[in-house]
Amino acid sequence: MMADARRVALSALFLLFAAASVFGLEKPEQFAQVDFTYAFDQGYEGGTDMFSAEYGAFWEQTKLLAGVQANSDVCDFTVGGAFFPSLFNLESARKKFYFGVCGIYHFQRQGAIASENDFLLTGDFNLFCECGFSFKFQFGYGFKGTKVDAIYDYVGFIWDKTFVISLDFQKEWGDGWEAHIRGASHSLYRYPLFVSPIYDFGLSKSFPDSYGNSFRVGGDFELRITDEFTTAPYINGVALRLSVRYLF
Repeated sequence: MMADARRVALSALFLLFAAASVFGLEKPEQFAQVDFTYAFDQGYEGGTDMFSAEYGAFWEQTKLLAGVQANSDVCDFTVGGAFFPSLFNLESARKKFYFGVCGIYHFQRQGAIASENDFLLTGDFNLFCECGFSFKFQFGYGFKGTKVDAIYDYVGFIWDKTFVISLDFQKEWGDGWEAHIRGASHSLYRYPLFVSPIYDFGLSKSFPDSYGNSFRVGGDFELRITDEFTTAPYINGVALRLSVRYLF
């Protein structure tokens, strides 16, 4: 069942990429990024450093993203896509509204202990203002399939269902500075069950080059909460991230 679900998710994302390549005649906006993250978490991520790399391509109606993250104990792979039909896009003199759908597949391997498979499907709303302010909202549903090596022969995959939500506020300035605040049930490589939110605060600076492209250097502070609205919420950990992105 897991292999079938994984093939369906990856096939759907491949078809989305193929459709964007065929019907998105214009050259996409692309980026390549590398990150270094240090987590002060409890549990298996406590006191660890993580290296990751991502690639993204954005057409007018389609967005695609893939990334990998790894250290000596944990390895993650994430791929996702979003589609914003022009029928549901609204534009005014100073604002743009985009409505679409997003799908994400995430795989994590935790050494010789366990592995996780996450499948997310959300509705997306994006607002962009001429002043450089943007707001993004996601809401949807997700499934998590966990394989615990020690008991897999007896119970198989352990399945959980969860809600997915994300709020993202971002501000860009004309001199290349950018700041964002994000609160979400998940991040690119973390998919805890609802409700253990992740809060991210970031600041970055872009530097244009002579080819019309740009480098962006950024830093993020991530706060990870467990059971925020249920029993006894507590800070499960924090993480610091440095990133370098090339946009072309």
